Amino acid sequence: MIGHDLQSRCCVCCADLYNRQLHPQEKTLAQQVAAAANANGLTNPDGSPVTATDVANQLAQMGYQANGVSESGAAATVEGAKPSDGSTWVSAGVDQNTGKTIWTQTPGPANAALQAFILQATNGADVPLQRQYSASPNGTQSSFGSQGISMGSSAGSICPNGNCGIAYQSVSMPSPTTLTDKGSTALALTSPWLPPPLDVAALVGSAGLLSLNYLYSPPSRASILYSTMSSIGGALLPQGPMVQTLFTLGTASAQPYIAP
Repeated sequence: MIGHDLQSRCCVCCADLYNRQLHPQEKTLAQQVAAAANANGLTNPDGSPVTATDVANQLAQMGYQANGVSESGAAATVEGAKPSDGSTWVSAGVDQNTGKTIWTQTPGPANAALQAFILQATNGADVPLQRQYSASPNGTQSSFGSQGISMGSSAGSICPNGNCGIAYQSVSMPSPTTLTDKGSTALALTSPWLPPPLDVAALVGSAGLLSLNYLYSPPSRASILYSTMSSIGGALLPQGPMVQTLFTLGTASAQPYIAP
């Protein structure tokens, strides 16, 4: 069994006992488990040797109990100095309020075989440790952390506003069809307010974007007829900027209902 020499250090009770930033003694344990895993021929799913970092990332996902205190295996997000607990942390930007670097724990997917080996090597009556581990639920863990409790002086404090993961939110880009459609309308609205020859350039640009829009999304006959009649109507109206702008807004707003 692994960890027999760590029993005297497992009674540590400090501020970072309430999250899955690994405790100092677990960093040593990860090295011992990795050595034992390699000695027993255990490898990662991709066939690579098990490293201390691999073990630390699994420990970070596993439930932990010591001195009557239980910790869930949830990835953590912290501010301040990068934790040096042996697991994997990546920068998620800088907190604009505090100026501190945001670190999120990214242990990756759960490795059921390695977690089972960790349980076999650490838990049991013949291991006089005051801590016990449990496997992570469903064999998976999120790569991003959530708001939690202070991790102590070694890693700063967990984001007080619970928004540290905002840097990972994906940004949805509009489709080319939407871009060309909105761009054509915007240039048409801008044209009446521009001095020559910029007004003509805006109209040409609007027509160009409309042509691209037709390539991306071929229009119906009704849509082509509506656009043609709108262009003729705009030419027949007084050329004042306000009149042209209101006319363009009105025809653009009505088109989805009249000629979708």
